[in-house]
Amino acid sequence: MHPESPGDFPRLSNPPIVEASIDWRARAGSSFDESVWKAAFETELPDYSKVVSTQRVMAPRGPEGPMKMIVGPEGVHLSIPGQKSFAQATVDGMRFTMPQPYTHWQSFIEEAVRVWEAFCKIAQPIEVQRITLRYVNRFADVDAARVATILKDPPSCPADFALQDFTYQSTLRIPGEPYAARVVKHLPSKGPSGLILDISAFTLEPSEINDSDDLVRLRKLKNRVFFSLLTESEISKRGSL
Repeated sequence: MHPESPGDFPRLSNPPIVEASIDWRARAGSSFDESVWKAAFETELPDYSKVVSTQRVMAPRGPEGPMKMIVGPEGVHLSIPGQKSFAQATVDGMRFTMPQPYTHWQSFIEEAVRVWEAFCKIAQPIEVQRITLRYVNRFADVDAARVATILKDPPSCPADFALQDFTYQSTLRIPGEPYAARVVKHLPSKGPSGLILDISAFTLEPSEINDSDDLVRLRKLKNRVFFSLLTESEISKRGSL
């Protein structure tokens, strides 16, 4: 699986990305055994030497004493010591996350696919129910008065009022194609977070395990949404490589 770059959009020299992730929803074909999964991932991904179980267990007291209850999907959390990127592999699928510093698409997707292929070998999923490519962008030091310099369509405010904060969510669909995107624009009234632009592009139909076309199309959709939301001045300010 080697997804190629679409190349239809500029690569920003100063992107506002604070986190990128890709999530494959693919039910494991084999049953979860903590010791087996840990050993298998340590063999397949030896650099991910920190493997921790994510199975959450609650033991509420019943009439006959404590009762063991599993809360959340069973799986493992994978990370490389000294690095911020990590992966979560559960019986429901696999998610790879790269926080700052995000470098570029190729290094991100190659590492995500490497972990995904290890998951497929261990968990043996039959098909992928959904793929979600998510990018969280942060525009620092932005207040309500400056939002219009970043977003083409800033939120409106009635006359004689001052906009302090907002959260706006929308889902976008391309007619005739099995893809959609969810956009969240958020500006808190307090705190240093600034303007958050959270974009998730996802599939609407199941796909084959090693289908790389979806990854290319999701990236293109994410970029199309991202650049259509920003003003020309903001894009120009961030430069291109």
